Amino acid sequence: MKTAILFSGGKDSTMALYWCLQNAYTVKYLVSAFPANPDSMLFHTSNIELVRLIAESVGIELIEVPITSQDDKGESKELKQALKKLDIDSIAVGGVSSNYQGKIFGKMAEELGVELLAPYWNVPHEELIQEAIDANFKIIFTSVSADGLDESWLGKELNSGTFEELKTLCEKFRINIGGEGGEYCTTVIDGPIFKKQIKILEAESQFSGMSGKYLIKKAELAEK
Repeated sequence: MKTAILFSGGKDSTMALYWCLQNAYTVKYLVSAFPANPDSMLFHTSNIELVRLIAESVGIELIEVPITSQDDKGESKELKQALKKLDIDSIAVGGVSSNYQGKIFGKMAEELGVELLAPYWNVPHEELIQEAIDANFKIIFTSVSADGLDESWLGKELNSGTFEELKTLCEKFRINIGGEGGEYCTTVIDGPIFKKQIKILEAESQFSGMSGKYLIKKAELAEK
């Protein structure tokens, strides 16, 4: 089955890609939306430019979709038009429990006449994260916006140790463990499907109030 991954470079879409590759799907494209709206509810925007390096590292063609609309209806329409041009049988998403995104992408797949693959849908998000850690993906926090997640989390690696810290904070502050409510975002910079790792050369943390971003300004592919 010819598949396009709706890809942001974060942990969830990377694990959807990993699952498809492990289950013998033919992943033809990584499709990444570049929204004009930095506060898009539909698309991940944190360090989205890094998908170019990730696509090069994993060896899969990247389809960049500039999104000009400022609302979810217009955003989904623009993405659907881009997907309509591709020779695919299915689209894969990394969604776990977001009914908001699930309904939009489900309707989009139906209108396109393709299958929607959501391998981690309704799977406890802790399981996805643990699978990613066990598979040796290197994941870093690139934005935070929740009680308990202070500036020290920006750029920090999500590994076995920090995952336990995150669980404690999630229980204390009632944070969504997977960050699906915008509590945090991640970027994956290495893993078993990466032929080369992403080396961060220049980055800056910006934090104000109770939210912040880890802005990767310069990065390159490097040998492992």
